[in-house]
Formats: sequence, structure tokens, C-alpha cells
Amino acid sequence: MKNGRRSRFGVLSLVGFLAMLIFVAPTIAAAEQWTGNVNFSLGQKYLSSSDWASVDDQTSVGAEVTWGKKDWPIQIATDLLGSTQEKTSSGVKVEGNTSELGLGIRKVWDIEKVHPYLGGGVAFISGEGKVSSSGLSAKDNDSSAGEWVGGGIYWRLGNRFNLGADARYSRAKVNFFGTDVEAGGTQAGVTFGWGWPAAR
Repeated sequence: MKNGRRSRFGVLSLVGFLAMLIFVAPTIAAAEQWTGNVNFSLGQKYLSSSDWASVDDQTSVGAEVTWGKKDWPIQIATDLLGSTQEKTSSGVKVEGNTSELGLGIRKVWDIEKVHPYLGGGVAFISGEGKVSSSGLSAKDNDSSAGEWVGGGIYWRLGNRFNLGADARYSRAKVNFFGTDVEAGGTQAGVTFGWGWPAAR
């Protein structure tokens, strides 16, 4: 599937995922045997400069959802992230963006109100590149599967609110204009969100 359909799919997936969190998370939270966190992230994604040229440092946003039963030693990770950047030089505009769905497992440690965590799993990554100049443009996009690993730490402020930082590495090759491009990269940023059940 080519053209802009993958890019639109990535945006719609992010919107749908966030809507799901708004409506589903309170329902899960109501079940006392379940525990988890919904943390939103804001930071940077660093891609290969040889593949992405002037748009290799991209602004990233996303959501990391960790959930499972209280007696599970590890929990389920369900993450969705996106990144974008555009640069114009000498009349040539270059745009790049990626979206990533990460599924896997995550271990969260509870040290009073401090919660370090590590996780990893499979990543489904989409990428898009576009070049425009003098009213002409060319773009291409592709998707493929790869893997991700990541970790971070957050502090529970009050009964539910989380504030912290995270870092993540992913990799998956996509094909732009007949050339293989690495759409994964290193992401780092701040996180904020909430957890359930409420801390006592």
C-alpha cells in the first residue's frame, strides 16, 4: 500500500488509540484486580542521518500503556508513538515522519513512589518521506515489522499522577524510492500520565 494512505492510517491509529484510552482505561481501573499506567511522552526521535538527511532529528509524541493483573510478575506493553520534522533549504522542502505501534512486555518495579521500568517486544513501524521544490513534489511511504526495547522511571505524585522520563530504541527497515531506510531510531523524552489503582 503506497501513496498517502499509510500516513493517514498512522494518524488515524494514534487518534483512535488515544480515544480508546479515554473510554477504556476507566473501565479497567474499576476492576480492583487490575493495575497499570497510561503515560504520555514528549521528546525527540533520532534517526539515521544517512537515511533521513536534514530531518533525522524529529519531534516525537506518544502514549505508553502498561497493564495487567496485580499478581503478574510482568505486564503487557501497548505503545503508540509518532514523530515528524520538516526543513527548507535553498527552496527545497524536505519532510519526514514515522509512526510506531509497539507490543510487548514491561517490568515495573515499585520502590515506594519511585517506579523504574524496562520492556521490549515487536514494533510495527511506518515511515514517510517527501521532497518539494518549485511546485513539484515526490513522496513515498512504507511499513514493516521490527523490534523495540526501552526503559525509564516515573514518580507517583499524589494518588494517581505520574511524572518521569524514558528512552527507547527501535528498528525496522522500510523502502523509499527503491532504497532501504531505517525507520526506527532512538527516542528520549519526558512522560506524564496516571496509574491505577490509586496509591494509598
